[in-house]
Amino acid sequence: MEIVKLFCVAGLRVINIQDKDGQEVYTLTNETAKPQQGITFNTEQMEECDFNNSEFSILERLCVNTHNVTHKCNLGTNEVLLTVQTDSYLPPSLGVRNDVDVCVWEPHFKDGNFVLKHVASLLALGYIQASKRQKKFITCPNDTSYSVICESSRHMFVYRQNSSITCGELKNRKSGAKIKSVAEQQVISIPNEELFGIYASTTGIYALGEDF
Repeated sequence: MEIVKLFCVAGLRVINIQDKDGQEVYTLTNETAKPQQGITFNTEQMEECDFNNSEFSILERLCVNTHNVTHKCNLGTNEVLLTVQTDSYLPPSLGVRNDVDVCVWEPHFKDGNFVLKHVASLLALGYIQASKRQKKFITCPNDTSYSVICESSRHMFVYRQNSSITCGELKNRKSGAKIKSVAEQQVISIPNEELFGIYASTTGIYALGEDF
């Protein structure tokens, strides 16, 4: 006899034992099956960002002279959504999704040590970009003051994290504290042509199209 299959179903461990002719002899169980409990939900109401990415990512550092891998960093299932040049003397920083946000990590190499320094967070960008089915580019300027999600054509979505309130005064109803800045969203309409590239700076957004 030989054990050919081992699996678990709702707390019930089952071992099917068969003989050489494939006939089932008996089944062993070590637990009593229990009905599943919990709140039911409709999967159609869930969004892409509610599911974990099943692909694992590894960040590697290569030596420019030997081309050998010197350091490795396991990013797990966190996606790298963008890169940005936060420092002109360093390699590009990585915008890695962390739950609903995007954390910007700046690479540093000193005295043989390679570290990633957290320099900024783009709040809620991880959640927002998951709902943009037609997104083609995601970027931000080097000061991370805003982020841009660009579709393949027609629209660019600009998200500003700390936009100063210049007209009037805004207060919290419960605490009465004055609010000096708010988050803003702007939608920019562009010609209905395919976009081939985008660049975000502190003074403007540059888009590359076929006729502009």
